[in-house]
Amino acid sequence: ARYLVEAGNDPCRQDNDGQSVLSEAALNPDIQVVEYLMSLGAKGVISVAANIIPAEIARLVKLCEDGRFPEAAELQIKYEKLISLLFSEVNPIPVKAAMNELGLCGNELRLPLTEISEKNRALLTDELKALKVL
Repeated sequence: ARYLVEAGNDPCRQDNDGQSVLSEAALNPDIQVVEYLMSLGAKGVISVAANIIPAEIARLVKLCEDGRFPEAAELQIKYEKLISLLFSEVNPIPVKAAMNELGLCGNELRLPLTEISEKNRALLTDELKALKVL
């Protein structure tokens, strides 16, 4: 979570009444904060990315459980672009597109979901190839 701290973001903030409120980043571990939250005592993660890279997310959690946070941060950074692309449009549109690319599911969508944009599909496909997932 080095980059989270450097950016000056705090996963907790105060609301107008002075109560601690978890930020969106803390509530969504796929926004590059898994190792940070686990260093604070979280016991795992519910991850959209685990649909695409399950072994890598399991390894990330195991590294955190073993207290190997620098290695976990490196792994998180490696997949940062993919994770960001999985949230480039309304969830679950990008993850369904990625799963379709990997042959894990069809691309049937029901409203209000729509197809991923061609631009984001190309970026997602390129990243899957760059990481040797596809």
